[in-house]
Formats: sequence, structure tokens, C-alpha cells
Amino acid sequence: MASQALLLLLTSLSLLGLHAVWGVMYLNGALHLLLTTALSGTYPHPHPRPLVSTYTTLPLLDFPLRILVIFFDSLLSGPDPAPSLILLELVATLLVINTAVLTESRRPGAAPALRRPALWQYAWNCAGVAVFLPLWVLAYTTQPPAVKAAAIPRREARAVPLTAAWSVLLAAPLLAPAAWGAGAADVQWGVVVFFGTPVLFVAFQRVISGLLDGEGRGQRPVRVAYWLVGVVSAAVHVGTVCWVAVGGGGGAGGWRGCIGRPRALCRLGGS
Repeated sequence: MASQALLLLLTSLSLLGLHAVWGVMYLNGALHLLLTTALSGTYPHPHPRPLVSTYTTLPLLDFPLRILVIFFDSLLSGPDPAPSLILLELVATLLVINTAVLTESRRPGAAPALRRPALWQYAWNCAGVAVFLPLWVLAYTTQPPAVKAAAIPRREARAVPLTAAWSVLLAAPLLAPAAWGAGAADVQWGVVVFFGTPVLFVAFQRVISGLLDGEGRGQRPVRVAYWLVGVVSAAVHVGTVCWVAVGGGGGAGGWRGCIGRPRALCRLGGS
């Protein structure tokens, strides 16, 4: 009975996330704006600027990449800092989530759905963490207790803190160009590079775990990893709140730039 209630709760949360992310964007016209901009290759008024149209020379891949670039570039490049702050908050939160997803994928006997951490990252990077995180939690919580308590192999455990530190650096392609005042093309390419980082995240873990020996305790390094990303994430959250509290960015006060106005996230650098 409890498992059925959990299934209902988490699937309902996933459907609610689907509506909140994509349903609202469809209803308020933001999704249509994304698609028309991707097809036209130019951002609309009041801030028209060219959109990089070719990233891989593969049209079936370039078109969805353009949609993602438009969405994230609109958050990073608009005059209102609130969308950028919310994106920064989300990236900081995902540092912890991605570390947990990686750690649980290395646990012996993990459910097949949990063994592909890069796929989970692509899922919520592309379609929304609100949609897919409840499904990951469902896959994790429905595992047998013995699997959830199983010790992670020592090589894998010792590599997790280094991979967690690496994940912090992997956010740079997304956030750094706009923060440094780079041009539109550089910001857009930074978004594309960011969408290649889930593979680098998992590959780094595999390489480092192969280089380390199996000496030492297996679980303590995982705690170190969680402390690392937890401190970074908390510092971002506290710093953002303090910056907003003292009036940084003007329009960011009270988060009114985004909360309750989903279309503002897709105004493509609008006013």
C-alpha cells in the first residue's frame, strides 16, 4: 500500500513538473516563440541579434540544440538579472543531485534505471529537473533495502570527491561567458559545450576510479563529496539571497522578474 502511494505521489509530481515547465510555456506562447526563433535564426524585437544556427552540421541535432541555446541564452543575456540568478541557483542545486545520482549508480545491485547517470543529467538538463527527478527518486526508493545499504566499491568511492569537484568546474561553460560579458556567439557556444558535460562527468569518474587503488574505507570519501558540493551549493544560495537583499541588480528584488511570469524566462533577452 505504501509503495502504491509513493508511486502515485512521485508520478503525480512528475506530471505536475511537466505541466509547470512545458504546459505553461505552451499555454502562454513561450514555446511557440522558442520554435519560431529557432526556425528564423534571429532573436525577435526588442533585442534582435543573430543566433548561431550550426553546431554539429547535423540538422536533426542542431535544431534541438538551437531550442536549448535560445532558452538558456535568454536567461543569461537579458537585462533583468533575476533569470540568471534563478539559473545559478538551479545549477548549484544540481551539483548535489548529480553527485547523488552518480554515487547511487555505482552501488552494487543498483536498479538498471539508475546505472546511467549521464542519461539522467541529459533528461533534466534538456527537459526539466522537475519532470525527471521524481522518476529518479521513484527508481531509487523502490530498490530493496539491501541494495540501498550496499557498500560502494572502494575505487569508485575514492573517486567520487574528485568527480564532485570536477562537476563544479563543468558549470563554467554555461555561466562564465555571460558573467564575463562575452559576445552572443560565445554565450551560445558555451551553452552547447555545457550540454556535452554529462559525458565528461561520467568519463572523469571512470578514469579516476581506474587510476586509484582500493585502499581505505569505502564510504567516507562519499561523505566528503557531499560536503563539498553541499558547501558550494549553500554558498551560492546564501550569496544570491544576500545579493538580492541588498538590492543587487534592481529588478531582481523579490524574484519578481521570474516567479509567476514563466514567459519572462523565454523573452529571448527581452525588456
